[in-house]
Parts: sequence; structure tokens; C-alpha cells
Amino acid sequence: MDWQQHELVFIMFLRHTSIAIIPSVLCLSLSLGCSDDTTEAEGGSETAGDTAGDGDTVGDEVGEESSSSGGGETTSSDSSSSEDEGCPVGAEGCPCTPGGGCDPGLMCEGGTCTEADPDAGETTEEGTTEEGTTEEGTTEEGETTTTGGGGGACMGDEFIEVELYSAELDGWTEETSMLGEGEILAWDQQTNDATATWTIDIPCDDTWHIWVRGWEQGQDDSYFAQLDGEPNPDAIFELDCTGGPQQSTYEWVELNWRDQQNGGPCEYEQDPWTADWDAGAHTLTLGYRESIAISEVWITNTTDAPN
Repeated sequence: MDWQQHELVFIMFLRHTSIAIIPSVLCLSLSLGCSDDTTEAEGGSETAGDTAGDGDTVGDEVGEESSSSGGGETTSSDSSSSEDEGCPVGAEGCPCTPGGGCDPGLMCEGGTCTEADPDAGETTEEGTTEEGTTEEGTTEEGETTTTGGGGGACMGDEFIEVELYSAELDGWTEETSMLGEGEILAWDQQTNDATATWTIDIPCDDTWHIWVRGWEQGQDDSYFAQLDGEPNPDAIFELDCTGGPQQSTYEWVELNWRDQQNGGPCEYEQDPWTADWDAGAHTLTLGYRESIAISEVWITNTTDAPN
């Protein structure tokens, strides 16, 4: 092969080699150019972050994001790494967790963990969880207050002044006494089967004595009575069985039970008529028979008469 043939072969080799090399050289040039741009962008971003006055956190986040964009490979990882190192999720002044959580002693406000209000914390722990609901408010103190001794036998003397106007009334009206008794229940003079029913909260288990201060004059001296709806027919409760006094007056008398069908005045099934009541709600019903007014009701587990 002469030199001309060698030259032709060499030229053909160069042509083929140039076709393969030129793109590589071009890509290398572009890469160097992009790297320079990235460096400038990175410097500018950090400067912008620092100028914004938001501290190292903002500058670091902006710088890392710009650098990652230039590399094209580590955008999310670099940004996440910077966020973890510069401001851990859940720490004070840092973002809350996706569920709104923060480190102990912090609270999430507007997506950022801030120091919790100490007063609010005490209210939540003591007022609601510990004292208000679970420990003192309901479970420990609440039950003690409500049951008044746990529903067992009475440990001492009990005196219950029944609120007169708390009764469920039918045919009785609230009036003011003309004899100095104050507030009374007076028969409306129309309802022959008038009743007044009190629901009484008994604090403990015992035998209870029931006293009524009622109006009497001559033969007008009795009511119908029931305890917890018994007996049926109603018992007759007599304030007096002797036909006196002749002038209007009020007297304290302990509840008695005269049978409607068997026995006359002063003949009783029980006198006094006591109630063996456990702790809880019980009822007393007084119905109109002869007496036209009721002044007071008093209940005790002693044998003492009211003053």
C-alpha cells in the first residue's frame, strides 16, 4: 500500500473517530458550563437565604435545593437531610409531624412546634384527666359525695327536712299561712282525690320515722297516705282521733296507719308507721281526706320529735 492509500485510510479513520468523539466533547463542555452555573446559583441562593434574615435554616434549605437541582440526582435527599440536621421534625421551632405531633412539652401551632402553655397543661392533666374526671371529680370524690356513705347502714343520726314545694302536686296549691306557718300546701277545695307526692333521697339504710305538721280543727284531722305506693287502698293517717281541738291549729304528728276497711278512729295497723328504707329514692304521698293544709314534712332515723 503506497502513502496515498495510507492517507485515505487515516482520513477515513479520523472521520469515523470524530463522529464518535465530538458528542462526548460537547457533553463534557456542557457539563463544565452547568457546573459553573450551579456554583453561581448556589452562591446566590445562600446569599438570598442569609439576606432574607431567616437564619441558618432558610439559607441552608435554599442552598441545598439549588445545589441539588444542578446535580439532578439528590434534590429530595439533600433537602430532607438538611431539614433533619438543621431543624428536626417535632423539635421546638421546627415543623410538626404529619399528624400534628411534637416533642414532649411542645404543641403544634400553625404547623410549627412551640412551647406549650404551662397553665393549659395543668388544666388538661389535673382538671380533666386526673382530678376533674378520672380520679377526684367522678371516680373518687364524686361517688363519695353522691352516695353519702356508699349505700350501707347509717353511721349516725340523720335529719331530713323535706322541701315542701318539691312535691308533685295534684289538687294542692302553694299558699301563705294565715296562722303564721309561712309557706304551706292548701287544698284547692275542688279536687276530692288531691295528692302531694315527694321523692326523697335517703342517704343510708335504716328505719325511718316520718313526721308531718298538719292543719286540724274538730273532725277535720286526717289524710290518706302511702309509702312507696303502698298500701292499696291508701292508709288513713290521723293527726287526732279525739275530735279536738275546736280552733284551727297546726300539730306535729308521727305517721300512723289506720286501715280504711277494718277499724275506727284511734285503731291502727301501725303507730308509729315507720319505713325500713335502703339508701336511694323513696316516695311519700299525702292525699286530701279531711285536713285542708300541710305545713312541713320531717324524716329522721332517730326517735326524736321535731321541735
